[in-house]
Amino acid sequence: MPVLRRTDVVFPKARAGDLRIPPLALTDGRADPEWVELSYHVITPVPRPALRIPLDPEAAARARRFNRLGPLLGVLLVLSLAGVLVALGKVGPGDGPYLPLVLFPTILGSLVSGLRPKQKPTPVPGGFVRISHVDAVVAQHWMALNPGVVRILYEGIPIRRYKPMVYRLLGVAFLALTAALIAVLLFVDSDMAAHAFFAIPVAGLTALAFLLQGAGSTYLAAELESPPSTEDSPAP
Repeated sequence: MPVLRRTDVVFPKARAGDLRIPPLALTDGRADPEWVELSYHVITPVPRPALRIPLDPEAAARARRFNRLGPLLGVLLVLSLAGVLVALGKVGPGDGPYLPLVLFPTILGSLVSGLRPKQKPTPVPGGFVRISHVDAVVAQHWMALNPGVVRILYEGIPIRRYKPMVYRLLGVAFLALTAALIAVLLFVDSDMAAHAFFAIPVAGLTALAFLLQGAGSTYLAAELESPPSTEDSPAP
């Protein structure tokens, strides 16, 4: 079995305030880390709820920059969506040089998102919080200091609320809906065809999202509700 260098730690969100966090950088295990408060929120680093975590100096500097610029992400997302709507003629005049209106906030938002540290706490199904890309030795310290609370998982394997088959069935259903909408677009000459034109990419992307969620290894949120033992090791 290969030696794990990076892994993920998961713990109940309700127990975050009780965690005993070792003074070791999550990134490389150094014993003189810099502590940074990071929010659980995915898009914007709202001050609360948040977790104070140890990082190496370089990662800590990036995390502080993200904390300063992260609130712009919500604004940039709204501007980007507004630009798309205007460009499609759904809002305001239908002609004009709207490409920069769409691209500028999108590119700027991507640059800001790039500052988000890999170790940013993230809420996952079942009322848990996951911290990814943690040094494997440091993760063992987390579990040893918080027996019955912290669990170690393989890095990158998602946590789902339902079994993979549920997502696969939903994906197939939306694929069937996409096929039906394409048939309407091709063979029905009415206002319904115009609506189908805009609904096809939505249904297709939804099908793809569900099929991807049902692919590969998965942790079930219900399985994480049982307390882990200090003997636990990552398992897909």
